[in-house]
Amino acid sequence: PPRSTLSSSSAASDVYKRQEYDPSERFANYALDIDKNDVRAIIVSAAVKAHKGLLDQSNELFEIAINLEPEDSSIYYWKAKSYREFDIDLGQSMNLINTAIEMDRSAPAYFIERGLLYFTIGDFDKAEKDLLEAIEIAKNPRNQSMIDKAISIDSKNRYECEDLIDWIPDEKVDVVFSMEVFYYVNNPRKLIDHVVNNWLKSTGRLIIG
Repeated sequence: PPRSTLSSSSAASDVYKRQEYDPSERFANYALDIDKNDVRAIIVSAAVKAHKGLLDQSNELFEIAINLEPEDSSIYYWKAKSYREFDIDLGQSMNLINTAIEMDRSAPAYFIERGLLYFTIGDFDKAEKDLLEAIEIAKNPRNQSMIDKAISIDSKNRYECEDLIDWIPDEKVDVVFSMEVFYYVNNPRKLIDHVVNNWLKSTGRLIIG
């Protein structure tokens, strides 16, 4: 087996996805022997522990991963996936995958996972909606990295990465200024109505460039 933490943790993840749990755990252990803080390896080890029914150990490892990288949404995704796949706690799985999506709405896998969870609990309408959302994201990737860059430059203001047709601000505003956006939308009239009805105050103005 490879003796570098990167190759070992990558192998652990790849083998786990083929549902070869014992080999994936061995690769994860190789990686952790080299670097005990290898988050990818910790996640795989935690998922394998969940598969084996060792829930206390699994939860402990997931918590270690979260403490090491609290901004890594994929940790919540993997924990949610484990809880669903091994029928551990579907309610907690929903909480976890919702957290992952709140942290990053640009990952199709997160919506697929929640769609599968909705399907499992019998909510087929929401399952379909999430799976279609995953397809849409895959076709038109959301540039979360641009949002992250904006926040790093200007932390005083608020930035969102959302579907404009559905998104509604917490408070209505006086002015909405748009530059080179509306001609990309399939139904500009629908977006204009949405902005006027849900974004702007009664005396507000929409400026489109």
